[in-house]
Amino acid sequence: MRGVDADVLACYVTEDDAARFAAVDAVIERARADGEKFFVTGLALCRLSDILAAHERTALCDLLDRLLHLELFEIENRQLVLKALARYRMGPGKLADYLMAEISKSAGCRDMLTLAPAMAAERGFALPLAGA
Repeated sequence: MRGVDADVLACYVTEDDAARFAAVDAVIERARADGEKFFVTGLALCRLSDILAAHERTALCDLLDRLLHLELFEIENRQLVLKALARYRMGPGKLADYLMAEISKSAGCRDMLTLAPAMAAERGFALPLAGA
């Protein structure tokens, strides 16, 4: 198994640079032929969503969902990422916001403190209050 970063993922899904895509695609096809997988961290997926933020959110979520279901990729905390992606699809925050909340919840946290008023209205988030 090999790790893969957000820039490689972005190149693979956008094909925006022909030479770089050819190199990435060759490595991926060789790995696929050998039965090798690529490990994708939650952080890489969050970074990928930031790189592709100019895309319409629904299209971006659909693309991320497809990546999460490819057997070629072993996703760190896949179930938590899927939950975070579902919330990201509907909410005002970034994928990273929702993934942090899901990871924290799985670790037993009651909520995720935030200074972002828009996120405070989201389930599992709270603003820090003086004296609380």
